[in-house]
Amino acid sequence: MERDANFLSLRRRIGIAAAAIALLHVVLSITFLLSPKEAQQSSMIRLMYNQLLLIGPFFNESRIKTSPQLYVRYYENNQWTPVRDVAAENHAYFLRHPWRYDRLRINYFERYMTRRVGQWNSRSDVESVKESRSFRELNQFVLQEYIQRPIDSLSLVYGVSQYYPETNSIRFDTTFAYTFKPSEIGLAKKIY
Repeated sequence: MERDANFLSLRRRIGIAAAAIALLHVVLSITFLLSPKEAQQSSMIRLMYNQLLLIGPFFNESRIKTSPQLYVRYYENNQWTPVRDVAAENHAYFLRHPWRYDRLRINYFERYMTRRVGQWNSRSDVESVKESRSFRELNQFVLQEYIQRPIDSLSLVYGVSQYYPETNSIRFDTTFAYTFKPSEIGLAKKIY
């Protein structure tokens, strides 16, 4: 019985300590969030707390510096379709339907594949990368996930949009741009 009382006393003390730490963290977070930027940079403790422990706000425009993008268009019925930023379309769809998290997962997988293709010499033509597994996977993924029908030619442009908060401007830097016939690209292994 005395052992149970000691255990309950220990649990109560641990609970009070955890609540005190959480309350301290919330008070410090609010203080640092509301303090001017100059004060945040003034001490090493504030700077480290701000960088390592402070939760949010992560999605301020000034904090988002780069955004990778894949632009897709294809040749069909003797004309090129308008350029599509499918990741932006998937993101917009997710914002309208938040339970469709799978749309964001598609974007993550696309970014993974485009980064792998971008690791090849980006200045080279499609002939030098078309045999690589990463390029074949990207081709197969775009055809199956985004287009879903036979087409004559496909154009993929991948790059990074860089945001410059000083000038409030965005600059797009192309990593690769390939136009090719998807039927000439070998199949990748099953990718999902």
